[in-house]
Amino acid sequence: MKLRSARLQAMATLVVAMSAPAAWSAGTNSAGDNDRFKSESIHQREQMSSYVDDSWITTKVKAALVKELKSTNVSVETYRGQVLLSGFIDTESERKKALQVASSVQGVTGVKDGLVVKQ
Repeated sequence: MKLRSARLQAMATLVVAMSAPAAWSAGTNSAGDNDRFKSESIHQREQMSSYVDDSWITTKVKAALVKELKSTNVSVETYRGQVLLSGFIDTESERKKALQVASSVQGVTGVKDGLVVKQ
């Protein structure tokens, strides 16, 4: 649910960022305001890019896990390239394989292990 909220916020930020240039061209702001708006817009676009990158990484990791492990019981969360794997898995070798698969995906800067092996 938290990820969905972050995505909605990112989409709203993108809409605001995309509408800012229209205000600049209308000439309704002073030069100082334009600099501030441009700075805020650049920051918002960078944030949006980060959300999109993280969503892409999450999707790629999930697809790789399904392909390699045939498992959909692993939860994948991504924040700034750091991937968190969590959930229950059948064997220790599957846990190691899941960590290896996640770390091999392009864009992943690190993998945190929250997996629990079923006894």
